[in-house]
Amino acid sequence: MRFAVIQLNSQDDIDANVDAIVALTRQAAVDHKSDFVALPEYSICLTGSRDASRERAQSLQDSAAIKAIARLAKDHGIFVHLGGFIELSDDDQLYNTSVMFGRQGEVLSTYRKINLFEIKGDALADSVVHNEASHLSAGDEVIAFDVDGVTFGHAICYDVRFPDHFSALRRNGAKVIMVPAAFTQTTGRRDWERLLKERARETGAYIVAANQCGMFDKGRFKSWGHSMIVDPTGQVVVAAEEAPGILTATLDIGLPTSAL
Repeated sequence: MRFAVIQLNSQDDIDANVDAIVALTRQAAVDHKSDFVALPEYSICLTGSRDASRERAQSLQDSAAIKAIARLAKDHGIFVHLGGFIELSDDDQLYNTSVMFGRQGEVLSTYRKINLFEIKGDALADSVVHNEASHLSAGDEVIAFDVDGVTFGHAICYDVRFPDHFSALRRNGAKVIMVPAAFTQTTGRRDWERLLKERARETGAYIVAANQCGMFDKGRFKSWGHSMIVDPTGQVVVAAEEAPGILTATLDIGLPTSAL
C-alpha cells in the first residue's frame, strides 16, 4: 500500500486549511499514486484560542470541511485519515477526534483522544492546544480498525507518551498505528522521533506520524514538523523537515519497506 503523509501548517482559517488539504491530497493521489493519505492533528483548524476553538468546532455529521475531505476520498478512491479536529458532539462537548475515511468517502472509524495534553503555567492557560485537559473532553476507548484486511490503530499526539495505549492496540492486532500530531517545537526536538521509534519497537507495528509544522496563532507558537513513518524495528522509513509538504512510502505490511 502506498502511503502519503501530509505535513501542514494549519492556522485558524478553516477555508484556507481545507484548501491546503484538498490541494496536497489531490497531489498525493494523482502525482504520487497514493492509496492512503494521512493528515495531522488539528488539520481543519489550529489555534491557541479557547473561544476560536469552540467557534470553529465541527459536527462530524454536518461539517462542510469534513464533507470536503470525505469527497476527496471518494473522488480519488483512496483512504484518508483525518488526524484530528475539534469535534462538537451532540451533547455540546468538545473532543479532539480522528476520522478514517474509506475509498467511497464513508466513515470507517473514529477515535476521540484519550490522553489530553496539559502544560501548567499562566502564560499558556488560555491555549487549547497546550491545555486540552482544561478545555476538551477525553475519549474513553482505544480503537483498532480494518483497512483492506489490515488492522490499524488510532492514537493522537500526546497518546504517544502512554505505552499502555499502544500495548492495547498491539493486543488488538494493529500492524499500522496512526499518530497524527501537533507536537511543539520544544518537546518535538527532544522527544518526537525517540517516542515514535520506541512505540514502533514495542508494538512491532509501523508508525505513521503526520505532524503540524511552523508558526501558528499569529506567531505565538511553533510546531515541530518532522513527520515520519517508522518501521516495526524502529527505523525511520522516510521523514520530513520543517516545511509543509508530502512524504510517500510503499509499505508492504510484514515485508521489507521501500521508500520512494
